[in-house]
Amino acid sequence: NLKPHQHLTVTTDVTTDVKYLEYDLTASKKKADIPASLVAQYTNQTMYWQFGGGVKDQAAKLARDDAAVIDNVKAINQYVIDTLSYNKNKIKLNIRQGSEKALANPNNVVCLEYADLTIAMLRSQGIPARMPVGYAYSGSLKATDTVSDSLHAWVEVYVPGIGWMTLDPTWGEKFDNFGRSDLDHMAFAVWGAHDQTPSAVMSGGSDLNYQYEQTTIGYLPKLQLTAVSSHVGAKHYVVAPFVSLDYLVADAPKQTVTDNNHLTFLGQTFELGSLAPNQHVGFFHLNFGSHWRSTDTIKFTRTTSDGTVVLASAQPTSNYLPSLVLLGALVFAALVSLVVRLRARKQPVEPSPIAPPTAPEKVDEL
Repeated sequence: NLKPHQHLTVTTDVTTDVKYLEYDLTASKKKADIPASLVAQYTNQTMYWQFGGGVKDQAAKLARDDAAVIDNVKAINQYVIDTLSYNKNKIKLNIRQGSEKALANPNNVVCLEYADLTIAMLRSQGIPARMPVGYAYSGSLKATDTVSDSLHAWVEVYVPGIGWMTLDPTWGEKFDNFGRSDLDHMAFAVWGAHDQTPSAVMSGGSDLNYQYEQTTIGYLPKLQLTAVSSHVGAKHYVVAPFVSLDYLVADAPKQTVTDNNHLTFLGQTFELGSLAPNQHVGFFHLNFGSHWRSTDTIKFTRTTSDGTVVLASAQPTSNYLPSLVLLGALVFAALVSLVVRLRARKQPVEPSPIAPPTAPEKVDEL
């Protein structure tokens, strides 16, 4: 909360681990080699990735079914670069148009439209594509009188034989970046199943529409992490011989985003993926086998380029209350059954009443 005419400057330092990649484009295979699961998940038409308005027709002119997928990707990427023209003045009051309007209004676009059109054209030809959103250092590419920088959007495309590779047609206006993933892009979210969620910068689940100002970037030879603290724990409930129910919990480090996270417990590894700062994870796991009495150490680990780092560990204790409750229920049920049987045996058997003799029927004599 600011008072009238009060000025406040907020500065933050963010350290991130980035890698420069050069893709082996000669390893590309053909469209028939793309896994069906990726085709089903990442080639659909959406609200902003539309195939109409000439989008699919133009893509069909550029792509060939008998060509390597990378050749079709390169042709579509180059077409978007040659067709669209970045409009810096659109950043301040940016209204997302989607692929069809981007193609119809090629001079009124920013990075969102570059990515939307590229993704829609790729998807229309059965090539999986999705959109990373986050920060990318652009120098003066986006600078205007009112905005010095902003969030950025680019493209990831799946090429069989290569995998997911970065594609940024917006950057392509300035230099040839095809086949390379630079050090300037940092994704905060990836849109694929949906074309606008989750938001890159949120507070309480709401999009902040965040903009950057006066951003500078520098490089270190090795990632320098601040001191972080994590928590991990497990509750090991013994239900019956050879059956246990485990509740595993982990709290991510408070000051850093982490990826490649795992929980290791009782000889099993559980993938946690990427975790936000201080994110809490908890889940039950039903365990069968010889580990039912074990109280093995639970470890919260992260895999990095330097190996596996243990973020936290704990020694859980076994809780036999569920097994005692189950045993008590079984004993009670057995006792009730026994009492019912004993009472049934002691119950006197009353003789059946003898029916009175019936009078003989009268027979008409002839």
